[in-house]
Amino acid sequence: MGGYGSGFQGFAKTVVEDCWQLSADRMVRAGILKPNRWSNGRWVWRNRSGEEKSSIGYVADTSEVDGYLQVNYTFKHSGKEYRYQIGLTTTEPYFGGVRFWYLCPACGKRVGCLYLPPGGDIYACRACYDLTYTSCQESHMYDSLFASPTVERWVCLVALPCYEA
Repeated sequence: MGGYGSGFQGFAKTVVEDCWQLSADRMVRAGILKPNRWSNGRWVWRNRSGEEKSSIGYVADTSEVDGYLQVNYTFKHSGKEYRYQIGLTTTEPYFGGVRFWYLCPACGKRVGCLYLPPGGDIYACRACYDLTYTSCQESHMYDSLFASPTVERWVCLVALPCYEA
């Protein structure tokens, strides 16, 4: 059988659950992104006990047709400071209203959420950072176990009761 290190080595890709996330939908629900509005403030991430984990400063300007979200933050470990604009665009859902979207600063793609993974510098979309979800990583983890003919035969024998005529 396999030698040293031949078993499961963990997930190959970084998962979105390990990243800081900027969700356009959450910013709309918080009242930050509204049509024809300028606002500024601080967006804070907290742990389960309510302690502040991280934060970014923002300026949101939707007074223009599409607008922008300017973010600024500093990494504590390196002291490097970032300040840049993230483009905003809108669509009109068929049931009315306005839906806000980000334009990924790295590729320009329209997305609802931007991510900053461990080791990343700027917020960008899932495709740019090649991110996945934990559930996608786990969904096929045990396929090989159930593909074995021996296991299938055993499952069938256990699942089907025997009746004598």
